[in-house]
Order: sequence, then structure tokens, then C-alpha cells
Amino acid sequence: QKDRLEELKADCKRFEQQRDRTLLQLNGEDGTSGKHAERRELDTRLVSRCWDQKVKHDEAFQGAFKGVRSSRDSFKARVG
Repeated sequence: QKDRLEELKADCKRFEQQRDRTLLQLNGEDGTSGKHAERRELDTRLVSRCWDQKVKHDEAFQGAFKGVRSSRDSFKARVG
């Protein structure tokens, strides 16, 4: 019984360490970098690239993009 308790405590510690490593990877050491920040940066770039294409082809596709032609985020959501 005591061995089982020690085994469970070791498992718990291992899971806590794994959780901490995962959170560090997601949030970065400073709490503002990491994978979450990387995703925000990529999303911003995607919005910009989508909008550039929209502007480039706006006249040809104005019917298809009706209702989202004045908002970058709405346009990205429709296209993405």
C-alpha cells in the first residue's frame, strides 16, 4: 500500500513537471512569448496577406466578398 502511494506521488510530480514545461512552451519564460505569441503573430500576418489579396482582386470578386469588404478580420474569417 505504501509503495503504491509513493508510486502515485511520483506520477503526480512527473505530470506537474510536464504541465509546467508545456505552459512554459505555450507562454514563454516572460509570459508574453512562446507559442501563444507565435500564433498571434502568424494570425496578424495572415490577416495582412489576406487583405492584400483582397485589395489586389477587389474589383473582380466584389460580389463574392460582399459584406466583408470593409473589415480585415471579417474578410480573413470568410476566406480562412
